[in-house]
Amino acid sequence: MNFNKILLWVNLFFLQSYLVRFSIGPVPTNLQEVLIGLNVVAFGWMLLKEKRFLRTVKDIPKHWVLLGFVVLTVLSFVIVRPPVNVDFIRAVRFLLFAVLLTFMFVQTFRTDMERRHALFVAGMGAIFFGIFSAIYNLAGQNVAYDYRLQGPLDSAVYLSYYLTPFFLFF
Repeated sequence: MNFNKILLWVNLFFLQSYLVRFSIGPVPTNLQEVLIGLNVVAFGWMLLKEKRFLRTVKDIPKHWVLLGFVVLTVLSFVIVRPPVNVDFIRAVRFLLFAVLLTFMFVQTFRTDMERRHALFVAGMGAIFFGIFSAIYNLAGQNVAYDYRLQGPLDSAVYLSYYLTPFFLFF
């Protein structure tokens, strides 16, 4: 198993690592962005090493769903400008990292079985995080320093966040 695949497995298991926030110099970031950045470097290195870089670039149009999502998002930014520039920057970063992670996923995990296993790992990570967060919240603490993740009963969004992995895999 190559380093790129290992990093992708780690990324999928720790999808909720966006809650671990810090700054690198003046740039605020989170653990998920750093992991995806490392994964992009490993993915690029793997493509160069296996001499698949140009073929992968030529494969980009095959991923029309990703391209369509990017085009629609850019179009929405042009039509409806976010009221605060920070929101715009945050949205662009979110879009960029989501598209990169998804592209690496479909390029690295080629078979249906690999993709199913990878989604299972992501689901297990979500379940693990949900259980950890629930216990942590019961202890009177909060996983997110900005108290965004209060617990499964605070809102429908939080409840769906906790229940979705169970409905997907069990």
